[in-house]
Amino acid sequence: MQELDGTDARILLALSEDARLSGVELAQRLGLSRNTVQSRLARLESGSLLGSMDRRVLHRALGYPLTAFVSARVDQHRLQEIESALTGITEVVEVHGIAGGADIMIRV
Repeated sequence: MQELDGTDARILLALSEDARLSGVELAQRLGLSRNTVQSRLARLESGSLLGSMDRRVLHRALGYPLTAFVSARVDQHRLQEIESALTGITEVVEVHGIAGGADIMIRV
């Protein structure tokens, strides 16, 4: 795993407060040069330390007033079949493998 220094930590902290900050805004806020911020962001992204900055759609705007999480036990030998079935359900937003009494958590 890539090591973070104080500058990296300051950039990540600022983004955790407002992920929409541009490189120029980050540079101004943190007192850094734009080039420093841009190169740090590129390194953090390539090192998988910085996730997606895409805007997220509010599902209620699409007519889904709530989000539900469903846990399920599944036969581990049928995971591909289950994945295919869940992919075909438009209301399924994401599926995660989990530990404990259930095997997967489905967000709908």
